[in-house]
Amino acid sequence: MSQQEETESDGEPSSVEEGVEKLSAAAVAAAERARLAAEQAGELPTSEEGFERAIMANPASSYVWVAYAAFFLDHADPVKCRSTLRRALESLPLAEQVERANVWLALLNLEVKFGENGAKGIVAAWKEACQSCDTVKLAEAFAPNLVEAGLRDLAVSITQTLIRRNKQSLALWQLLLQLLTGADS
Repeated sequence: MSQQEETESDGEPSSVEEGVEKLSAAAVAAAERARLAAEQAGELPTSEEGFERAIMANPASSYVWVAYAAFFLDHADPVKCRSTLRRALESLPLAEQVERANVWLALLNLEVKFGENGAKGIVAAWKEACQSCDTVKLAEAFAPNLVEAGLRDLAVSITQTLIRRNKQSLALWQLLLQLLTGADS
């Protein structure tokens, strides 16, 4: 009996099986390298599982979280979109203020477009966002979205409320002037 036949009869892998395993391992490694290259090139995943992997790889990226939420909107599921953004807010470190503000802005925009409670829901989400973000910067980013959605009065109201708390903020006064005159930037 040859040495190869002895190995096969002992239940250990033959050289053919080892070759297949090496090819399989090489294929898996190549696929993983391709996936990483796509992520580095800025390409977004196209499946829920792909987004979950992207989140695991970069949990502090608002870009990935918001893209994941947008994935659900593309599939007509605003409920999952909202829960993904809420999950992002729970996952993002408190120190990552810019990242958290990006997610809050996405959540506020979601409330404007798909909120079931109208202005009350938007105001409730706004108040919640104000507890953990720079309200002046958030207002500067959010007010134009409210105007675009036909909610100029709400944008004015939010800005006036902020001015009462921050009378010295030139940025808020400028924003209010823009909102009242209908001027862009």
